[in-house]
Amino acid sequence: MGSHELEHNKLFVDSPVQVIYKIRNMCDDKIFETLVLVDNTYYMFYVCGDVKSKIDLMPLQEIELRYTLIPLKPGICNLPNLHIFDRIANPEIIDLQPRSLNSNEWLQEHPNLAYLAKAVTKRVFVVQ
Repeated sequence: MGSHELEHNKLFVDSPVQVIYKIRNMCDDKIFETLVLVDNTYYMFYVCGDVKSKIDLMPLQEIELRYTLIPLKPGICNLPNLHIFDRIANPEIIDLQPRSLNSNEWLQEHPNLAYLAKAVTKRVFVVQ
């Protein structure tokens, strides 16, 4: 199985592809206690990597989060969503599981979530 470049937007079932999310703090302040979640609720991909990460970002600092994805089904689909939360504004999210973000009940109990980035994704075409 070979690895494919994501820029082509065309992936192959059961062939791994590496996805790199670059996160940059464009503020003059340090961003403390950030929680990054990869939401793979729809199970279109097998995700290899830490789906839940805690990071701090210094001003103008850029970090890369790397994941290996294996497409499981053919068709047009979105890559797993990337969410970035402010843990200081949302102390309850420390125990958050990605599937909770798709639960209406959980979202109603937590209506004021402070996102730094919400549902970052890219649409791809997966072929057999």
